[in-house]
Amino acid sequence: MADQFHSTAGLREALATTTFDRPPALVANAHVTGVSVARALAAVDVPVIALDRDGDGVAPPSDAVDFAGTVSYPLEDPDGFRADVASLVAELGTEAVAFPCMDEWVRGFADTQPEGVRLSFDPGMDRVLDKANLYTLADEYGVPYPETRDLTETNADDAIDAVGGFPVVIKPAHKRKFEEAFGTNVVRATDRAEFDDTVRAAREADARVLVQEAVPVETGRDASLASYRPPADGPSFAGVGRGPVADHDALGVVGNAAVRYPQGFGTSCLVETVDQPAVARRALSVLDETG
Repeated sequence: MADQFHSTAGLREALATTTFDRPPALVANAHVTGVSVARALAAVDVPVIALDRDGDGVAPPSDAVDFAGTVSYPLEDPDGFRADVASLVAELGTEAVAFPCMDEWVRGFADTQPEGVRLSFDPGMDRVLDKANLYTLADEYGVPYPETRDLTETNADDAIDAVGGFPVVIKPAHKRKFEEAFGTNVVRATDRAEFDDTVRAAREADARVLVQEAVPVETGRDASLASYRPPADGPSFAGVGRGPVADHDALGVVGNAAVRYPQGFGTSCLVETVDQPAVARRALSVLDETG
């Protein structure tokens, strides 16, 4: 595990005295998703450098992480982020591969393209990260989702009526500015006063918001596809897995959350695999379109 969470300068010094026999992974941020990615990489002997804006995440103490430290936060200082990351990679003697684990870190790497860093993902990922775009794709491919209205296209009264009235769910198209403002990526409004206060605060934070039908969900019954799609010239995973995934070149598994934090709308920290071929087929159809 990382012996400490370094400052940017301290991390540069630590990396300058280390030799890597293969390109290390830059995992950012260093919270629960980051530690999961780090463990998967470490399992195949990829060295991991965990990056975040502070040392409060759960990844740095993990045995899967070799080094950990801070860099400028890309949402607030993209130029500083690019310079910090490039300065770290310059000490490696090899390139590094970015594995960002939250929207703003994905955009940070894709938009700033730090020197010496390869991306582990398609830089055209906005069709998926932007929920308004994602719901448009879902419409095209017949993937069901709760009734949703974009407040940049529909006035508040019509949006509330369209989704069935209160309570409603208010969520961002791009989640991080919203999450910075509210401490969560979803707000449930039970009346018009709560709705107006939330929308006003979101607009002040420059967060584009969607209004969505509040669907009752039984704990443990929701399911999603976790997947990896190799590049066009990479290996195919056809024949691996079960159901629709076994016939696809992507590697994936359908699971539902056994542990989620925060419980309402948080990260699935531990999942149990489930056999739901309809979920897999729908998710793979969107994956095929977005690459």
